[in-house]
Amino acid sequence: MGQLKAINDIFTKTVQYETMLVDTVNKALSTIPTQAPVRDQLMVALYIVWAMLLGGIIGWEREKLAKAPGLRTHMLIAGASAMVVTIGFAATSTIGDPSRSIHGVITGMGFLCAGAIFQSKKGNVSGLTTSASMLYTAAIGCAVGAGFGVSASFSAVLAILVLRVLGYVRYKKTSKELLTDAPQDKS
Repeated sequence: MGQLKAINDIFTKTVQYETMLVDTVNKALSTIPTQAPVRDQLMVALYIVWAMLLGGIIGWEREKLAKAPGLRTHMLIAGASAMVVTIGFAATSTIGDPSRSIHGVITGMGFLCAGAIFQSKKGNVSGLTTSASMLYTAAIGCAVGAGFGVSASFSAVLAILVLRVLGYVRYKKTSKELLTDAPQDKS
């Protein structure tokens, strides 16, 4: 009879602990914000697609010149930036500073862009334009995520102009310098 009482006590204590655990989990779950409305989530998705298209334009230009990172990387940078900023703004709409998400994106991009810059043993630095295009793409994504899609679209067009037109001018200038500096045949 004493063993049955001990088993009953253990069972009773187990049920009490289980009830306490369920109550604790329910309280913790009640503090988690409810799911965002579907309309808001669809707007976030639209912003991400918009940012990825703009990032893709810049990435396409880089890939066309056989420069890494190219299309996919620029699209992912812009899309991720838009997602972080849009959700950051939505999550901090009642408390906090929504610009913190932008700070996070730019800080993270600083580390990513630093990896794209190389210096040769001769002191030549390469990857600066690639790094700048990645940071610019992140900024475009942030702008779309913050609701400035038209400005971001204009910025993407400017980026293409800078990369293509000024790149072409630089290439032509470098080609002429190489021809001018080449040793002349005196025969």
